[in-house]
Amino acid sequence: GLKVIFKKRTSSPTISVGLYVRGGVRNATPETAGLENFTLQAAMEGSKSYPKDVLRRELARTGSSIGGASGTDLGAMSVVSTKQDVPEMWRRFTDLVINPTFAKADVDRIRIALLAGIADANSQPDNALSMLGAKVLNVGHPYAVQSEGTAETLAKFTPETLRAYHKQMLTTSRLLLVAVGDYEPEVFKQMVTASFAKLPKGNYQEKAVPPIEFAKATLDISERAVPTNYIKGYFKAPSLADPDYYAMKVATTILQSRVYQIVRVQRNLSYAPNAEMDEDAANTGDIYVTAVDANEAVRLMLAIIDDMKKNLVEKDEFEGLPGYFLTTYYLDQETD
Repeated sequence: GLKVIFKKRTSSPTISVGLYVRGGVRNATPETAGLENFTLQAAMEGSKSYPKDVLRRELARTGSSIGGASGTDLGAMSVVSTKQDVPEMWRRFTDLVINPTFAKADVDRIRIALLAGIADANSQPDNALSMLGAKVLNVGHPYAVQSEGTAETLAKFTPETLRAYHKQMLTTSRLLLVAVGDYEPEVFKQMVTASFAKLPKGNYQEKAVPPIEFAKATLDISERAVPTNYIKGYFKAPSLADPDYYAMKVATTILQSRVYQIVRVQRNLSYAPNAEMDEDAANTGDIYVTAVDANEAVRLMLAIIDDMKKNLVEKDEFEGLPGYFLTTYYLDQETD
C-alpha cells in the first residue's frame, strides 16, 4: 500500500531518498505543536541495530547523510548516499524509520537544540518578522499551529510520547516514498518491498486545507530597538496544484527584479529588498524590505506593484527570466 515514486537519473553521483509524512501541521493541535518535527528528528538519532555512535561513524566513513524534520504541509525522513553505499545505508535508514530507540539522552539533546532554535529565531529581526507575519496571517487556520513547536509544548514531550506518535504515524496510507538517482528501479522496488511490506496500511485521510483569507488589509507593528525597519507585506497566491501557479511565479520573479533594481540599485534605500512565493497548500507570497526610510521604500514598492497591475510586461524583461520559468509557463499556456 505504500506509494513510491522513483526517478532514474544516470548523471547523479548520489541516490536521494525521502520518506514523506503527509499533512504537516494538519496532524497537530496547539497542544501537540512540534511533536511530529521532534519525533522525526529524534528517530534519526539511533535505532536498535544502529545506535547513535555506530551510525555517526558509518555516516562519516561513507559521506552519507540522514535526517528528519516536519514543516507546514509534510514531514520527511531522508537519506543521501553514493551508489556503492546504497544497500548498506538503506539498511541503516530503514531500521531508523521502523525501529528508532528514542533514547532519553538523544531526546534531551534534540529538545535542547529545538528550544535554542526557537529562542534564536525570536532574537533575529528577520526571523521575528516572519514569525509575527505568520501569527497574524494564520489566525483561525491550521497553519496557526507552529511546526517547530513552542517552548511550552517541547518541554513536555517525553521519549514515550515520541514512541507513541511514531507508532501511529507509520502507516502506508500516510506515507509517500520518493527516490532519485542512478539505480535500477526493479532492484529498488525489491529493497522497498523487503523493508516496508509489513507496515500496516491504516486509514489516514488527509484533511483539505482551506485557503488563507484576506478579508481586509491589516497593519501590525512591533517596536524593537533596532537600527532599521523590517517590513513584509503578504498577498494570496496560487498553490502548486493551481494552474495559475507558474504564471504567478513568473510575475513574482519580475516583481522581485524590479524591486531590487529600483529600491536598491537606483535609490539605494535597502540592501536586500525582495519578493517571493511560498510553495504551500494554502499559498501566499510576500514583498519585503529593510530600510531606514521605510515610508519611501514602501511607497516605491507599492508603485511598482500598481504598475505591474496596469501595464504589460515588456518582452525583453520577460525573456530575461531563467529558462525553467519560461519553459514551464509556455507549456502551461499550450495546455490551456
